[in-house]
Amino acid sequence: MSTASTFFQFYILVAIAALILLIDGALFFAWLLRKDEMDAGTKPPIFAPVWSLVDVWVAVQIILVAFLGLALVSLLACMNFGWLTTFDLTGIMDGSASDAGVLFVLGTVLVQNGVVLLVSWSFIHFRYRMALRQIGLPALPTRRQLFIGLSAGLVMVLASTVFETAMDWVLRHLLTMHTYRMLAEMSKAMSAGALAESLRHKPTLYALLFFGGAVCAPVGEEFFFRGFLYNCVKHRIGVTAAVLISAFFFALAHGGPLLVLAILPIGAMLALMYERTGSLWVTIIMHMVNNAIGFLWVYYS
Repeated sequence: MSTASTFFQFYILVAIAALILLIDGALFFAWLLRKDEMDAGTKPPIFAPVWSLVDVWVAVQIILVAFLGLALVSLLACMNFGWLTTFDLTGIMDGSASDAGVLFVLGTVLVQNGVVLLVSWSFIHFRYRMALRQIGLPALPTRRQLFIGLSAGLVMVLASTVFETAMDWVLRHLLTMHTYRMLAEMSKAMSAGALAESLRHKPTLYALLFFGGAVCAPVGEEFFFRGFLYNCVKHRIGVTAAVLISAFFFALAHGGPLLVLAILPIGAMLALMYERTGSLWVTIIMHMVNNAIGFLWVYYS
């Protein structure tokens, strides 16, 4: 196993542990700062029977434990079958992994997305007794929602590209070249873009990656970050906090340090659009447009 791969795996474990501590600390300080106002009845309680921040905490713990379990199963399976050069993450990125290994990784990603969706839906359906249409997700989107989602998605792609280009220029001038390259390589290795580049010459596997990344992932991520997390924070703290917090954790969930900065504005735009339209279909379509364009760009570039 290469040194770079070992470092990235260690980074992932540290990131998961840091995420747990960050969420726990954020909830504690949110409660501490608003305690007097809540006791006086001038602010809504942080913890409540519906849309409680405790539910966010519990949901994230369940998801992270499930992710760690999946990571352990993946490690054991890859070591047993010799996939991904004995769980060497660089095997995926440089195209040296077997097709079976890549399929296993894609399947694991889809299962993770399913876990996020299932946990969020369970709280909304079983704990809150809400129908999906109450969070902006009826059975099918309307034509108006389709139009808004597609057009807003294209605008979001353009705006995020401009922001990412500007951010890249600033970081190149603020950081040393060594530091910048290290952060860039780390971010690339932890992104779907690296896997997409390694599969460009394997159309079938690329099609599966496209389906998972551009169709399935937006549904699960929007359900959790906008349909669940955003609503919990909005009802307990307010809209501004909901936009910022949901955008931050949405970006943080995508891994690498430079990716967090690049994805922050995308998360904020999705949250603002959800607040404005009240429709999860709109943000799901926007998300699909963004991811689809990214995958098509990698494939045809």
